[in-house]
Amino acid sequence: MIAPKRSPWGAVQNATELAEGIWSVSTAGHGGIKLSPQRSKRVPIVWRRTDGWYEEDCHWAVVAVTFGESAGFTPAHVAAAHKTLKDYYPDAYLRAYPGTMIDIAESYILQKRAAGEDMTGWEYRR
Repeated sequence: MIAPKRSPWGAVQNATELAEGIWSVSTAGHGGIKLSPQRSKRVPIVWRRTDGWYEEDCHWAVVAVTFGESAGFTPAHVAAAHKTLKDYYPDAYLRAYPGTMIDIAESYILQKRAAGEDMTGWEYRR
């Protein structure tokens, strides 16, 4: 896969290949990670994005937990990625990791739901 030139956030200004088929990109205003079709197939279906793009705020965590050190993520990055996914996408996390329990203290979204706030827009979007 050659370096991406365009992203959902505009023209790519910088692209760094983290591992074969995994590119970290930045644009004038945002950035994220682009996976090749072959790499995308390895992402659990609950997380898989049809376009192969994972934005830098939260979705990067999907790439980190899927590929870990083989894509240059340290164990600390992977731990932070699990925390990010539990915080913001607890329902998808539980589908990706059946049998896992998430304590309310581990998830921003679960805390907001417990407080009666409507967090409908926070579901993981593919």
